[in-house]
Amino acid sequence: MQTIIQNRNYYEALFAPLPEIVDVKQLTQMLGGVNEKTARAILWRREIPAVLLNNRYLIPKRNVIDYLLSSGYQEVLARVAAASSKKIPSDLVEANRQRILMLCDRPKSRRELMAILGVSSKKTFFRLYLYPLMEEGKLRMTVTSQNSVSTQKYVRVGRF
Repeated sequence: MQTIIQNRNYYEALFAPLPEIVDVKQLTQMLGGVNEKTARAILWRREIPAVLLNNRYLIPKRNVIDYLLSSGYQEVLARVAAASSKKIPSDLVEANRQRILMLCDRPKSRRELMAILGVSSKKTFFRLYLYPLMEEGKLRMTVTSQNSVSTQKYVRVGRF
């Protein structure tokens, strides 16, 4: 019991500069820098009691401190740690970029390339592979007038 009171006092002192009612951005900081999507999911699941007013969450600071002292917060920390440990090694990223360049001697769609490489996340595929190759000028889009069309294909620029 004594440690819970000491922890509460610690968090109250730590968050003293913040207002008594915080928003989602302040909540992400209070939760140790989790991303906004995670913070909103916690609020949506009502793990932290809050009020939704005009499409904006209003969260009492004491409710956040209660959550930080709960086991639910420990689970969030474990999930965040697990997600960050799934980083793709840089040598694998580079090898896959080279593979994309080899495959794109003829136009290939994003879906085809993702299936060949075994990448399931569209966002990750763009961030790690397509955007860097296009910025380096090694890959180009076949439909240049529109970036996001379902028929978009990518082709290698120059010799490989």
